[in-house]
Amino acid sequence: MEEQSAVGDEAERAAAGTGTGTGHMAKGDTPSICTVSLFAGDNPLIGEAVLPLDPSRDDVSTAASGSVEEQSVPGRDSPVVSVRSKISYRSMKPPLTLTQELKKSQTAECPAVLCDVCPKTAIKSCMTCMASFCGDHVKSHYTVPALQRHRLVEATEDLEQRLCQRHNRELELYCTTDQTAICALCGVTEHSGHCITDFEPGKCKVQERKEATADAPPAVTDLCVKSNIPPPENLSCVETGLTSLSVSWSEPAGVDHASYLLTLYADRTCLWATTVSSLQHSFSGLDIGREYTISVSTVLENRQSSPVCTSITTPFPVPEDVIVGSVTPTSAVLSWSLQQGMQQIPHKFLFYYCSKGTKPQTISTESCSATLTGLQPDTRYTASVYCELEDGRRMEASSIIILTAVPTPGPIEVTSVTPDSVCVCWGPPVGFPGPHTFRVAWRPGDTIEVQEMKLQVKNLYAGHTYTFTVATIGNSGRQSPCVSATITTGIPPPEELTAVTGVGSVSVTWREPVAVHQASYLLKLHGGGRCLETTSVQSLQHSFHGLSAGREYYITACTVVGDRWSKLATITIRMGSLTPTDLSVAVDRAGPGDQWKADLSWSLQQGMDQGPHKFLISYCREGAEPQTISTESCSTTLTGLQPDTQYTASVCIDTHSGAGAKTATVSTTFHTSEWRIVLLGKSGDGKSSTGNTILGEEVFEVKSSPFAVTNMCEARSRTVNGRKITLIDTPGFLDPTTENRIKYEIGKCLTLSCPGPHAFILVLKVARFTTEEEEVINKTVELFTRRAFRHSLIIFTHGNDLQGQTIQQFVGESSPVTPSPQAASSAPLKNLVDKCGGRYHVIDNFYWKEKKEGEYTNVGQIEKLFDTIGEMVQRNEGRYYTEGHAAEGRGPSQGLRGMLSKLFALGKLYSKLP
Repeated sequence: MEEQSAVGDEAERAAAGTGTGTGHMAKGDTPSICTVSLFAGDNPLIGEAVLPLDPSRDDVSTAASGSVEEQSVPGRDSPVVSVRSKISYRSMKPPLTLTQELKKSQTAECPAVLCDVCPKTAIKSCMTCMASFCGDHVKSHYTVPALQRHRLVEATEDLEQRLCQRHNRELELYCTTDQTAICALCGVTEHSGHCITDFEPGKCKVQERKEATADAPPAVTDLCVKSNIPPPENLSCVETGLTSLSVSWSEPAGVDHASYLLTLYADRTCLWATTVSSLQHSFSGLDIGREYTISVSTVLENRQSSPVCTSITTPFPVPEDVIVGSVTPTSAVLSWSLQQGMQQIPHKFLFYYCSKGTKPQTISTESCSATLTGLQPDTRYTASVYCELEDGRRMEASSIIILTAVPTPGPIEVTSVTPDSVCVCWGPPVGFPGPHTFRVAWRPGDTIEVQEMKLQVKNLYAGHTYTFTVATIGNSGRQSPCVSATITTGIPPPEELTAVTGVGSVSVTWREPVAVHQASYLLKLHGGGRCLETTSVQSLQHSFHGLSAGREYYITACTVVGDRWSKLATITIRMGSLTPTDLSVAVDRAGPGDQWKADLSWSLQQGMDQGPHKFLISYCREGAEPQTISTESCSTTLTGLQPDTQYTASVCIDTHSGAGAKTATVSTTFHTSEWRIVLLGKSGDGKSSTGNTILGEEVFEVKSSPFAVTNMCEARSRTVNGRKITLIDTPGFLDPTTENRIKYEIGKCLTLSCPGPHAFILVLKVARFTTEEEEVINKTVELFTRRAFRHSLIIFTHGNDLQGQTIQQFVGESSPVTPSPQAASSAPLKNLVDKCGGRYHVIDNFYWKEKKEGEYTNVGQIEKLFDTIGEMVQRNEGRYYTEGHAAEGRGPSQGLRGMLSKLFALGKLYSKLP
């Protein structure tokens, strides 16, 4: 019994942390755990007690000494350092009961610390429970596996002062740089790089704090440095799994062949400790989603450095790669990935989904997929997937947005098809209430949105194939899958098929049918009941050659698009006889006498050179017998014609040299007379352009210039309406120039208009007349004698400037309905018009050049001009202008010379005009 009592005393001393047992741990040492078993002979006297182990000490009592090894502590997966007796373990006894009284020497160290459970004196304080316990109540910390992880220290009343106010961890270290006690986490965060030593409560005391704050860690006095061994460097986590983690560090400077003490903490409790020689270590069997602290100290010659620490939290399993698979208007399939390492861990997945304004729906499954049904079409759903462990814990969810599909419309039906249009209709989408909007497309770029379930599309190409697609547009703006239908438009035949026959040939033309694009045309020539020729063209015309005169043919044509063609268009033709074309005549004097000649010319019809033929020309004047001549060329000259006489000439073809049938005849009428017309006016008013308009050709030079373009007299002759017209364009006798120059041009004008002009045309511009212009008009009236006015008329240019007024309103013969800025209320202009017998016309050499219809066109005004000149010449009995030569005994040239000389003086007045 005494031996057993002695052993019990030794166990109490070991449990109390006194004596030479390994249960003693100085404050600041790396916490560890050891397991102590006591034996008497071969029989164990007490069970195992788990005590803190000071790995830096090697003076373990021989009474309980043994080999140090890694051993699993009951209830945990990680091994701990333990001390086992050399006596073998045979049986398990009840747990050790520590009820003996403390010795006086022990109670003297903490005389005032009482147990927090009963009135007895406490022998240990728990840093995890933050309470002190007597020997009866502390034994559960050595026997209960969950409490074995708690940190026990010597009984003290300053438990709160021994905790870090920032991290709520035990003050294990002392920073000599800042002169304050810190925890392991403070050593690697706020005090990184400082000089840090172990915190030894036996040699220093914690100062009393008036106010403890997170930013002001407790101060410590009377601290001493235990070891100057450098700690490991660059401690970091290399890899973190669900139940494992790996850390690595660097060898401290100046240290070779050292080992390292690793300690794993959770909830301020040491779970595992070991010594390694490498610079990396892995921990396994950890809890999911739990925070762990790892401290590493350098161990060299049975001494250790201050630890460096890092905190790591193992991840909580979260569903990965959540994707939405197939989606219909009322269902959706979701799938996700199982995080690596979860296969051996009991779990299930909770799936929540809802749309806006609805209650969430829940699905529980153990697989990695779920099918949602009963959804609303075109609706946005928010879905979340949670992983729930067996203990009920769940962490952050993986969320995803689900958009249910928009239902498709009903099938497309074609109601009508034409070459350029298609009408289609379709059914409503099933299960999707209206009103609906549909997007219809039939070719790239051609898309339209409609509310009705019917659409007619126009402006299509004939013979083309179109794919119509219809999709429902949802309220969110998304569209459903499309329904489609392929439609081919019809091909129309060629339109307005016409034929023009020639000599042994026929030319066929047609108009492109509506909606046809990039088509070709197939033509066939039939004659005598069989097909004579087949051809395909892409143009809108074609000619067939080698046809016989007087024979009937018919031609068919169809439109071809791709490999499809239209119905046939047919035209019937009958080949006729040959006819000359483009008959024209030019009259002129045959010599100095009164004899005239006429030059006839015509065109040779295509194909005429392939057979023998000659031309028969017949001509006569009214009341005389016709005269006939023949020629093989396409021109001839008729001579011996009477002056001022109208003749009719006709041409036909004798294909058998006068002994056979004749072709149709072409005829023309011409006059053996000449009108000599002198153009007078100011430069810039359009004399030369007016001459070109009268002759119908660009015979006088015209260009925009601030100076006079015509600086000398020019005469041009053309046959117009079967009559020879000679126009003399003057250099502007009303323009300022030298006297010698004007005399020379006067002589030239006399020569060109010899023996005298039939008409003077005064060219005036439609514009507002100033006082100076009125003076020039008055001088012009004074210059022209009454005989000269008998041969004069006026042409107003720039007729487009009338701006809605008539020419009669402009010259003042009638009052304008709406006065115009160009309306001339000038009495001199009206007087000049009256002097000319009211003969005036208006043209516009620029704006009316291409105008063909209406009163105010160049074509109509020139026809009226010729009628006016004809009436004027007839009234003058065919006489040309001879100014007073009979009365004054002068020749006609002298009278004209005198008038033109006066015009030179009048030009000085025009020089003052703008």
